[in-house]
Amino acid sequence: MPTFCQVCARSGVWIAALALVACEARVAAAQVPEDTLAAYARLTVAALDGNRDARWASAVALDEYLAAVGRPQLFGMKFGGPRRVVDDPMTDAIRRRFCLPPRAKLDRFAQYGAAHRSGTLQRQPLTNMLLWLESPAPRGAIVTTLVIDCPRALALTGPSPVTAELRRMAGAHQSGRDRVVAMIRRDELTTGDDYFLAGVVLRRDGAAGDMLIAHTLFTVAALEGRDDALAESAAALDDYLTSIGRPGAYAAILRSLPPRSTRRVP
Repeated sequence: MPTFCQVCARSGVWIAALALVACEARVAAAQVPEDTLAAYARLTVAALDGNRDARWASAVALDEYLAAVGRPQLFGMKFGGPRRVVDDPMTDAIRRRFCLPPRAKLDRFAQYGAAHRSGTLQRQPLTNMLLWLESPAPRGAIVTTLVIDCPRALALTGPSPVTAELRRMAGAHQSGRDRVVAMIRRDELTTGDDYFLAGVVLRRDGAAGDMLIAHTLFTVAALEGRDDALAESAAALDDYLTSIGRPGAYAAILRSLPPRSTRRVP
């Protein structure tokens, strides 16, 4: 009989995929990592259909998968257990596109939770997906609330002063990896085209570890309306998976999903 996790993974609705993320947090994650990857694919499609909650939920699912296969998290959204997160300033610029706070706040939240569980700190962590704040509570306790801020105005703006340079680098034979990384760290990518072109350069010129960043850049480009970006996103993630000895199954999972809705939530 299939587990609840497997039933969720086979469902065609993103809410079931979100339930799978919660399910994975309650079991040994290494048991069913491919189920979590399937949940990530469904949440990504939901985000492409305009569901903003699916943006941050997809980040949770990807981190769950990475932790399950023994790799550092990309976003830092898996709390509890050993905490390893990709240590690069450019990930904060990417977090913002997934409605997430900076890593420093996520790490602080994780520390509060760990201290509370161990009894070394009299604080009460609460997860409320709306905002991050600290406020005094009765009897001197501190209530720490992690709030996911996903504003309605998520669309990137243009024109961008770096698009022309990114086009040149994407079409050039010499490596543009270092320049693209610098652009991302300074949060200079401001259009879907910028994210797509930066992904092209990183996938072509980067090391194996850069494929995961390239994947998220292509995903942001797809979220901003680049119809050709989703296939590149899937290929980049499969490149990353094979580089760490996992099956490159993400593109196949996406192809197996029902056709995307044409509905876009404003």
